[in-house]
Amino acid sequence: MKRLFLSIFALCCLAMTASATKVYVNPGHGSWGPNCRPMATINYAAGDTLGFFESNTNLWKAFAMEEKLKAAGGFDVKLSRRASGGSGTNQWNKALSTVCSEATNYGANYYISIHSNAGPDGSTGSFANYPVILYRGYTGSPKVKNSDTMAKASMARLYDIFYKTPKNKNGGGGPEFTTSYSPSNPRITGDLSFYNTSSTYGYLGALKHNIPGFLSEGYFHTYSPARHRALNPDWCREEGIRYFRGLMDYYGKAGEKVGYILGYVRSKTEQFSHKHYIPHSSSNDIYKPINGAKIVLRNDKGEVIKCNCYPYVKRMLKNQDYYTTDHNYNGVFFFENLTPGQYTLYVHASGYKDIVQTITVTADKTIYPEIFMEKGTGTEPDIDPIDPDITWILNGGIVPGGAVPTNAELWETFETAYCTYYGVSINKDSYSVTNSTNFLYVGKNTHSVDVSKMMTDTESGWKWLGDYIQQVNGSTIAAEVNWRFSIAAFFQTNAGNASYNVDFTTAGQPSAWGDAYRVAHGISGKLPSTTDATYTLPTPVKEGDEFVGWYENPKGEGEKLTTIPAGYKGTIYAIWKNSNPDSEAATQIITWVLNGGQVLGGTVPTNEELWTAFMDGFNTYYTGYSNASGTFKSRTTRPITEILEFTWTNIGPLGLDLMTDPKSPWKWLGDYILSVASSQGISIADDAAWRQNFYAFFNCTNVSKKADGTVAASTIDFTNAGKPEAWGDAYREAKGMTAELPTKVASMYTLPIPTKAGATFYGWFTNPEGTGDPLTSIPAGWYGTLYAIWEAPTGMYVVTATANNATMGTVTGGGNYKEGTKVTLTATPNKGYIFVNWSTGETSDSLTLTVTEDITITANFAAIGETIFELNGGKKNPHDWSSKEDMWETFMDDYCAYYNLTNYPDGSMTNVAGYTYKCGKIVEFLTDQKSSWKWLETYIQDIIILQGHDTLTTDITDPSKYAETYWRWNVHAFFGNTLRYDEDLNDDGDMDDSGEHVWPHTADFTEMGKEENWYLYWGYTFAYPTKILKSYALPKAYKEGYTFLGWYDNEACTGDALTELPYAWSGTVYAKWQSGVSTDTENIQVETVSVRKVLLNGQILIIRDGKVYNMMGQQVN
Repeated sequence: MKRLFLSIFALCCLAMTASATKVYVNPGHGSWGPNCRPMATINYAAGDTLGFFESNTNLWKAFAMEEKLKAAGGFDVKLSRRASGGSGTNQWNKALSTVCSEATNYGANYYISIHSNAGPDGSTGSFANYPVILYRGYTGSPKVKNSDTMAKASMARLYDIFYKTPKNKNGGGGPEFTTSYSPSNPRITGDLSFYNTSSTYGYLGALKHNIPGFLSEGYFHTYSPARHRALNPDWCREEGIRYFRGLMDYYGKAGEKVGYILGYVRSKTEQFSHKHYIPHSSSNDIYKPINGAKIVLRNDKGEVIKCNCYPYVKRMLKNQDYYTTDHNYNGVFFFENLTPGQYTLYVHASGYKDIVQTITVTADKTIYPEIFMEKGTGTEPDIDPIDPDITWILNGGIVPGGAVPTNAELWETFETAYCTYYGVSINKDSYSVTNSTNFLYVGKNTHSVDVSKMMTDTESGWKWLGDYIQQVNGSTIAAEVNWRFSIAAFFQTNAGNASYNVDFTTAGQPSAWGDAYRVAHGISGKLPSTTDATYTLPTPVKEGDEFVGWYENPKGEGEKLTTIPAGYKGTIYAIWKNSNPDSEAATQIITWVLNGGQVLGGTVPTNEELWTAFMDGFNTYYTGYSNASGTFKSRTTRPITEILEFTWTNIGPLGLDLMTDPKSPWKWLGDYILSVASSQGISIADDAAWRQNFYAFFNCTNVSKKADGTVAASTIDFTNAGKPEAWGDAYREAKGMTAELPTKVASMYTLPIPTKAGATFYGWFTNPEGTGDPLTSIPAGWYGTLYAIWEAPTGMYVVTATANNATMGTVTGGGNYKEGTKVTLTATPNKGYIFVNWSTGETSDSLTLTVTEDITITANFAAIGETIFELNGGKKNPHDWSSKEDMWETFMDDYCAYYNLTNYPDGSMTNVAGYTYKCGKIVEFLTDQKSSWKWLETYIQDIIILQGHDTLTTDITDPSKYAETYWRWNVHAFFGNTLRYDEDLNDDGDMDDSGEHVWPHTADFTEMGKEENWYLYWGYTFAYPTKILKSYALPKAYKEGYTFLGWYDNEACTGDALTELPYAWSGTVYAKWQSGVSTDTENIQVETVSVRKVLLNGQILIIRDGKVYNMMGQQVN
């Protein structure tokens, strides 16, 4: 038994091996001899085994291809060699005949010989660079079947890294320079055609076999920048991965679910060349590749992505926190096996400003970012995990976002999946998206494919599209022909064939189906980890579930969130109805209490449908009816235009009975016709009149005609009253048809008007007593119980609360209340106004009263009065400045006087740093205790601390501390109300120190440069406010030869001096003076050097020993 089991196991293994696709990979060349393309680079002479040998680079590509094929499964892979070495033909550099024999004996199904191309070196003026693929035979007529098809699939992937337009770096595609690109002529050719020769076998020795396959030259290593990139094994590895993708495409297999990043780091301004590095003048290769750059990659959770650097060589680095570009002048970095989504690159290089760039990674593709770095300084990359301010818990859902393919790209994927799913072979190259109808027709008629199976199979990967197409169709699609035409119309975004499908002109656009694709493929948009402004929360989706809302509680308890404020920190949970059925959020619905009423709703029949039902009802009602004139016989159906003929009878007033009998199911129509007649002052006296009005009603007219067209008599006008929208509610009420009231509303919802026999609807209320204001609408997301109240409840009174002027303020609290209820009214003034009093005399902005009767109360508002500053001979400031421009003029004068600068030209206030740079001194001027500008040094230092920077040094003896530079930058920012520079600050002709760069140790004076934030440091002001719209701290005033004693609220200047004016204060304040100048130089805002008060956005803060506290003594950030 044991022997039998082993035999069966061995047979199974053989069967599995036999079923695998065999791939033979020939990494071209193999030795380190002169025929294996040794070429010089900047760091290595030609022939140095650490330098460029095509033997090395080809092998690295082959290793990558082999690794990916084995990971994909279903492939056996054999390499012609696994090392390089020696100088002639040897075990690594096999004779080509040996390679071909080995591949044949292996039984290979797919053959590839990997190379790079060679032409004249770039130093000769030739810069050729593009991929070439050769197969055995003539172009269009391969000696081995399918070799050309294999080549096309591989070339489509090879070109991903190249510019799509020759010599145009903005032409699309990747960053690699190419001198030749043509979609119609991608340089795929037979070797006999390429070498212009004839042979019964072929020209290239590597292709002299009968295996489908090709030889590929991925780029020109004689283009020296590309040769330097090839010294990085990761650059070669990525080419091998592209060969793997081409093979998978050829066999119609699904690509990888991961993506890759292969990037180049270059200088933004420094151009670079060398006798061994000669770039094409119109390529980005002219910019210096940066050695030793560090690239940190983080995912959307802030996690650092580990990487390996330089595989296959001794200098390989494993499990690194960042990728380091090597020393070989290529600037290449590589990250692989990345889950699709948003990533952030942090790039740092010594002598350059740091770069942060967001990247979107897509499955089965490589993203090729080019990073251009400016000269400057940066900081070492942080590799500690980022603790985000906001944590998002999606509970299995996603926020739709990220790129989706175009219809043409999706069609290519669909074709491949179609052939693989049904196991058929169709020449996909013959069918683009524009003739997708023909492709599907061939599948049906040649291969008997029923495409509906693939579109509804949960395992096919395309059920999402099937569901989407049926959703657009509005119903389930059953017939195979309808599926084919619907799929074609979808991909072609047109109306298709009206007999088989709906219009996909709009519904076929990626903007329409994108979210369905994203949900199916798990492509989620990026959610922020921090917010610097109010952020509106997006709506996530989850297959088979309904989104309830965002909550700060994992059970959905508490208040639902629709926005979060700037600076928000916390965890936010997506709550789903089916996933959290017992959560508070799932039960936060609208409950309707109709109290015996009903809200009519539902679809009513058309007039033609109603007439058909009427004829049946007419025959049913009168069956068995008889009188002296005879017995009723069932009437033959007639069209709606022959109503008179159908209803005529000589056995009695049948119409009258049918319309007025309380037991008749058509009495509702009789009541409706009578109500319309009454509104028009017409009576219906006999059966003939009923019949005439039947005709007018059902035909929406004001006349009644016989079949011959004869007008029978004048009737009620039913031109409008005969339409379903007019009689619909009467029909609904008679049939008991009620509307389905929503349990949730996603937008403002207008409440419907219910009906109740014998009752008058009073309104919707949130309490069963009907107190407060009735609701006419509810906002998005509202939940609770709504009560329909019929007629006014007894013992109810109306409290009407109004404002004397709606532009000045608002009042809340009015409504309907039961007798004895305590009600609080609140008055809120608008900006620029104040609350004065209530019409009852009370002055508090909140008024509580007990309801005993209907009452109207008015809140009186008034405009804020003007404030007058009486200077009593003084002036606002010592210099009569009225603006910062005036201040700057004095600053220049004082600056020149302080340093005894004569004939020093004036400077613009927009280039303060440049102006002070010419002298090179500013710290002494600002910090001198005798300087009138010491207050500015204090203010800048405080804002530096408040904004989280290190205290600015005033030590000018140590040039490494850059005291002068940092102070110049901050003074510049202060006068310019800015944060960054827009000019050549030091007149050196170099704009590297300008632009969008935020300088270190520089505070943001965009707001803090405004006078309202610093006037107390100076002590004075440019202008006084005329209205006090917020609490106003009073500055000093100036009068030559006098000491300012303060501001007073009376002309005699008696009592206590004022230090601030509260909100809405109005009147006159008076400056008080004392003859003689005081030696007291204390600043209003500055108490001591170590303890200072700061006015920041209306809040007083205290700075003590470099730390910031609020007025309660609590330390703040």
